[in-house]
Amino acid sequence: PWCASKGFDFSGPVGALVRAESFDVAGKNIELKVNGERKQHSALEKMIWKPEEIIVYLSGYHRLFPGDLIFTGTPAGVGQLKRGDLVESLVEGLPPCSFVV
Repeated sequence: PWCASKGFDFSGPVGALVRAESFDVAGKNIELKVNGERKQHSALEKMIWKPEEIIVYLSGYHRLFPGDLIFTGTPAGVGQLKRGDLVESLVEGLPPCSFVV
């Protein structure tokens, strides 16, 4: 079911792109709000895989190129969205990303 619910056109909105060497996840938090209600909140350091580990793993199976986007997963609190929901994604130290479903 996840492939059908996540793999459709325009299903991966992203915010501003930041060069990896200019951002350190240490001490940073990630947060997601839906219609103003906080649904997810966690320290980036608590993610199961570090970004560099993900890149090493993926590069064993796929050619990676500058500009490729890698979606890393999400903290606890995943839930269904519906048309009209306002989603706000915040990563401490980065510009926010928001969109309407």
